[in-house]
Amino acid sequence: MRIDLLPWRIPLIVLGAFVVLQGAAFWLLSTASQEAQTAREQLAWIKKQEDVVNWIRQKPDESAFNQSLAQAVTESAQRSGIVLLPVVSQGDTVQMTFASIEFNPLFSWLQQMQQTAGVVVISLELTPAASGEVNVSRLVLGRPPRVQ
Repeated sequence: MRIDLLPWRIPLIVLGAFVVLQGAAFWLLSTASQEAQTAREQLAWIKKQEDVVNWIRQKPDESAFNQSLAQAVTESAQRSGIVLLPVVSQGDTVQMTFASIEFNPLFSWLQQMQQTAGVVVISLELTPAASGEVNVSRLVLGRPPRVQ
């Protein structure tokens, strides 16, 4: 018994071409998916480095690091008219509390500390107080590692 494939030649060629094209499409999608995943991982890494990049852009004068962190915080607060309760120094961080302080001057002071002394907020716990004021139950400041 002999099977004549001649009438099926064109449909078989079309089917073979379809299978090859489908395989190529899956390969392209797989490659694009891997590249997209790599791009997502790179973007996540870049976002994690954003704080360091911002700090480098606004890197304070080297003389700012000659003071201890507690001394820099205390002197800056005095210049800004902020009354500090006792500051607890814990190695390379300082911790403080405020019974009631105006919100805007607090954040202006923190921004000024970042720009002039390289101080960053590590932890901040606050609750609303009177109109425009907050109670700061915990504020921890520190400095990122020096960038040479």
